[in-house]
Amino acid sequence: IQYPFGRVVSEYKRGVIRLYCRIRGHILRNRLLNEIGQYIPHEGHIAEFGCGFGIFCLCFALTRPRAVFYGCDLNTGRIEEAQRVVHALDVQNATLTAENALTFVDKVPDLDCIYMLDIVHHLPPAEVDGFLEKVWRHVKPGGILVIKDISTRPWHKMAFTWILDVLMTKGEIPNYLAPE
Repeated sequence: IQYPFGRVVSEYKRGVIRLYCRIRGHILRNRLLNEIGQYIPHEGHIAEFGCGFGIFCLCFALTRPRAVFYGCDLNTGRIEEAQRVVHALDVQNATLTAENALTFVDKVPDLDCIYMLDIVHHLPPAEVDGFLEKVWRHVKPGGILVIKDISTRPWHKMAFTWILDVLMTKGEIPNYLAPE
C-alpha cells in the first residue's frame, strides 16, 4: 500500500509539527507503516492509543475507507491539530479525542484492532501489565492487538528517542523496557 504520509504531513499548520513528523517519518515511515499496516484490518472498528498528531491513524484511515478509526492522546494540543487535519483532508472515518486510553477504551465499541505505537514507555512500570490486560479485554475475539515500543537497545536509537520524548513531553522521563 502506498500511504499518503506526505499529504497528511503537509496539512499541519505549524512548521515545528511538520518537522517533527518528517523526522519521525524519516526514521519510521515506510517500514513501520508497511509492517504495522499488514495487521490493520480494512474493515471494522480500529483504535490507536497515543495517536499524537494522528499521522499514522490518518494514513491508515485514508487507505481503509471501510474501517472506522478512533484515536486518543492525552495531549489536547496534538489532538486539536490532528482534528484540523481530519477536516482539511475530509477524512470521514476517523475520530480523534483528547483522553486517556484507559478511560477512552471503555467508551468505544469492542474493537477489531487496537494498535499502540511508542506509548507503553510513558506508563509507570507498575501500571503496564494492568493497562495491557484492560486493553486486551476490549479486543473482539479473533481481533488484533499490535504493540510497538522503544527498547533499550541499540543504545544510540534509544538515546535519540529519549531526547525526543523528553522534549515532546516537556520533561517526562520515559521507562523503556529491555527486550527480555
